[in-house]
Amino acid sequence: VHYAIFVNRSVAATHRPLFEIVCGSEVLMLLLVAFLCPFNFWIAYKAAPLHRNLRYALMFSVVQGMQGTFSRIILLCAQNF
Repeated sequence: VHYAIFVNRSVAATHRPLFEIVCGSEVLMLLLVAFLCPFNFWIAYKAAPLHRNLRYALMFSVVQGMQGTFSRIILLCAQNF
């Protein structure tokens, strides 16, 4: 188990500036991924030269990425608030 995932605010308060920079940059990257996922889904959906089953596999991987991104955002909110 990676214990850095379960760091709460009382432990992170001793390293406040560094923790805020890391957490803020992670949130920005997650929001960028959440913003780009619908475009990737649309591109995979409209990829006509690819076989339909391959397009569905690509779309499903984008959906899994979106689920991972949103679950990480929920975890960060639970850690920080």
